[in-house]
Amino acid sequence: MIDVNLNGQVIPQGHHHLNGDQALAYSRMRYQDPRGDYGRQLRQQEVLKQVAQKIQKSKYLMNIGDLMTKLGQKISTDFTADQVKQLIRNYHQSSGEIVSSQLLGKTAWLNGSAYQIISTEELQAASNRLREN
Repeated sequence: MIDVNLNGQVIPQGHHHLNGDQALAYSRMRYQDPRGDYGRQLRQQEVLKQVAQKIQKSKYLMNIGDLMTKLGQKISTDFTADQVKQLIRNYHQSSGEIVSSQLLGKTAWLNGSAYQIISTEELQAASNRLREN
């Protein structure tokens, strides 16, 4: 864990209940993280897991329409509201089973931009894990 300081939001190491601005700062900061973008990815996964766990609570599930209305201007998707509701109904209990992983590559510079190159073997292994799940 590291201290996060971004856009005026300061979040010391440890467990905290974050508001929206703090959660964005926590999940976006990367330049101060010694792991760079990989550290940012891990924090983004952590935030998404916590959100998934929070919306499992009945007070959120019962008001999913209101939640979608509030979030509607902040997110975009090609799912209809009914499709999102059906996904939540069908999969809401699976949030306790969230498994995440990270593909780590080697840095390559192409035309002045940094890219992460991942081996074919690692990509195939990740693809196989997704298919199994």
